[in-house]
Amino acid sequence: MATFLLAAAAAVTGGVGLAQAQFAKPLLVADATKVGHIDFYLAGELGATMTVREQAGGGTRRLGAIVLDERGHGVIKDAARWRCDRLSRRFLVSGLIAGRPMTGSYGVRTPSCRERLDMALPRQVPRGAKVLLRIRDRWRIGDLRLRLCVTEPGGRRRCRNLRMARNNARITKQLRAGVEGRSRVELTAPGLRVSETFSVGEPPGREGREGRKPTILAAGDSLMQGVDASLADRFASRARVSRDVIPNSGISKPGFDWLRHSRERTRRVRPEVSVIFLGANEGFGMRIPGRGLVECCNPVWIAEFTSRVRRMMVTYGRGGRADVFWLSVPAPRDRERQLLQGAVNASVLRAAKGLRRVRIVRLDRVFTPGGRYRDVMTYRGRRLRVREGDGIHFSPAGAEIVADKVAAALRSARVVR
Repeated sequence: MATFLLAAAAAVTGGVGLAQAQFAKPLLVADATKVGHIDFYLAGELGATMTVREQAGGGTRRLGAIVLDERGHGVIKDAARWRCDRLSRRFLVSGLIAGRPMTGSYGVRTPSCRERLDMALPRQVPRGAKVLLRIRDRWRIGDLRLRLCVTEPGGRRRCRNLRMARNNARITKQLRAGVEGRSRVELTAPGLRVSETFSVGEPPGREGREGRKPTILAAGDSLMQGVDASLADRFASRARVSRDVIPNSGISKPGFDWLRHSRERTRRVRPEVSVIFLGANEGFGMRIPGRGLVECCNPVWIAEFTSRVRRMMVTYGRGGRADVFWLSVPAPRDRERQLLQGAVNASVLRAAKGLRRVRIVRLDRVFTPGGRYRDVMTYRGRRLRVREGDGIHFSPAGAEIVADKVAAALRSARVVR
């Protein structure tokens, strides 16, 4: 993410080195890909103090401040947490630029609490036994006020309040198995509900058991942030969405091997469908056997990049047993990056040729028709800001449109019932 900040800041400043750059406004990037937490990456005038606030409920709340280093960079780790009651978040940054007060903003969409809690209890116990209920917070941040209700056979319902302390990811409670038959245990909170059943004094039935849901793998770089969460909510009743977002990564970029990672992840998850949104961090030189380091973007580089993308498509396709939806990347604001993005998208289209179950979702046509960048667009009769201030990432509204287009493609292909 720090390297991405350099690239984004270079785009904002027209490629001027950060140490000498005079920013028109401070740059803020919110990274919500780490489970439960949000990190802030900032860039601006070196030595400036930047303050970050969250916009909510008609006001703002201060989250932190930092003095930018000699490169004009700053990072505030774990400055905010995911919430159940508010998924779309808008963060504001303020500071002095060339002695003048300036502001910027960045929005993210965090996952819902639909799959936040894991509730474990025995399926069958004798009458009068103590039922051990274990509750685990998958986000590992706690700070939850829960309502626990047990509905016994015959309809009697008993409820009590539970408190999971901040930074406490687990609690254990005992329930009494008083009535024979199947009882239902429910945990609820704003934006959260989970339930399980256990049987008292008789073999557990099949009530409430569901068949295996197909798995959708949502993978990519920071462009996938927010899109993955929206897909998980949209397909919650029909599929399980496995999120695999690696910020600041690229197929040509050193430091992270997407080819190896795609093989390992696919082997572990075994998805029926993979949705890939990757390509905002490309343009790095690639080492090719017999040719050494080949710089972007001559024909040899493009051929190698196309080959790598195709190998990943085959991997995600699991030998023809899975469907792959690869998302093209809309043009960024910066002109030089537009040329690079055009080469990347062309390589993706070329790589998919002849692969029967690979489809390209043309987001470039949706957001940047004719290659023309735009911050605001009309969608379903509404004028929406769809890109963030860095000219690369999507706003929460933009991420929802991406999820709309992916969901429509999946329905059209009939790959998820």
